[in-house]
Amino acid sequence: MITHGLGTGLNRLEWCWLAEEAGEVTAALAWWAPIGATHPHMLDLLATPDPTAAVELITHSRRALDIPTAECNVVTPDDTTPDPVIPDVLHAAGFTPAVDRVRVEWTPTSPLATRSGEQPQKLSPIHPAGPSPVSKRRTRPRTPLELRQARHVDEDTLMTLFAQVGDGTLDHHSSRARATRGRTAEAADRLHKCFAYPGDPTWFTIGFTPDGHPAGYVVPALIDGDHPVLAEIGVAQPFRGQGHVDHLLTTGTRALTTAGATRVHSDTDQANHPMRAAFARAGYREFATRRDYAWTRPH
Repeated sequence: MITHGLGTGLNRLEWCWLAEEAGEVTAALAWWAPIGATHPHMLDLLATPDPTAAVELITHSRRALDIPTAECNVVTPDDTTPDPVIPDVLHAAGFTPAVDRVRVEWTPTSPLATRSGEQPQKLSPIHPAGPSPVSKRRTRPRTPLELRQARHVDEDTLMTLFAQVGDGTLDHHSSRARATRGRTAEAADRLHKCFAYPGDPTWFTIGFTPDGHPAGYVVPALIDGDHPVLAEIGVAQPFRGQGHVDHLLTTGTRALTTAGATRVHSDTDQANHPMRAAFARAGYREFATRRDYAWTRPH
């Protein structure tokens, strides 16, 4: 992961830090940021054999790199016991929990529609060991979207779509960004990020209704060089509840599997029940939780 990040500019050597005592590593971390960013903001804790040293390393590197805001994501697979060390370290370094998310996975044994826009023939349970807390209600029939590559869609149309996707969003990060930066700026930032995701540029897809309105988008990507994910998916507020998310999910998943992916991951907020239900309908199963932590430099 770090090697790939250094090669692409997401990580830099000056953003990677070690703490040592008597020749032994007591803590290690790496900061990263989107290409072109002036400051890193995402923290990867690589090693925490000495929690106190890890807290000091976070604090020192944050100050040295003049980082104004920071985030750290902690993923816990469902079949493991949560490790309290990293949350304790983050808390001691001033981080607070921002949102709880779930991580979902599609594999070749998952039901996937045979043609874009079809519904799977069966539904995978979200928790195989017990009942799902998420409704698997099927959406009413609708006309499939017309799909176009985002790179061939004009900027004004894209901005209209991305602003409408942000309207009434249940995504914590998007709603918070909109509250702090405004509707247009948040939409522009999210659009820029979608174009910057690594992977085949033809994968970023916009769905249009038959009468030509942009209704949604999906961004398949390759994280860390070879990790297939659905990085972003969204439906414009006027077109929600019409089944378009199912079409976009199938389209994005198929783009990755056609390119050779044998599993696909994605994340969504734990409280975003409509999106969790859509993933379940598309054959994705929840297999891990993710807690996002945030820190802001005191004024």
